Amino acid sequence: MLARRNDLSRKMIRDLKENILPFRFDRAVDYCGEILRGGTVVKNADKGLILNARILWTFSTAYRVLKNGECLSAADRAFEYLTNRFWDKENGGGFYMLNAAGETVNPMKSTYTQGFMLYAFFEYDRAAGRQETFAYSERSFRDVPAYLNAELRSVTKLCSKQSSRWGFAQDDNDYAGL
Repeated sequence: MLARRNDLSRKMIRDLKENILPFRFDRAVDYCGEILRGGTVVKNADKGLILNARILWTFSTAYRVLKNGECLSAADRAFEYLTNRFWDKENGGGFYMLNAAGETVNPMKSTYTQGFMLYAFFEYDRAAGRQETFAYSERSFRDVPAYLNAELRSVTKLCSKQSSRWGFAQDDNDYAGL
């Protein structure tokens, strides 16, 4: 069993080195927003926070596992892009969507999208160990409850409006215990 596991691990590492990372280096390092099935980059596509956080996480993890300097350089670039373009410098957190030029087109923030950014920041901190990285991780982690509360208030209002038709709740106060 151990021999099969080691063989599978070697095959996965080889695939990562020979196929996955070269594909990503050629396409994702320049922060494209969309890649078509055949590998063609859509130059003017919008850029989402989730994809860009995944790019940071991927290269950070690859550097930690492989100790490949090219992976760390790609992670550095991804971190700079996230913090310079996606990061809300006034309120913290990451904007949901940028246009191809890197300008905010959808400033929405949700727990889901912020979670991807938080994981990416933590992984990059593990890989690069830069002091500023931890500050972004800490701020992101601290802000998550605010996004949860805002989402809960929105859902509660929607449920309150819908459930009054069904006879469950009369106003927002019926959900005060949530």
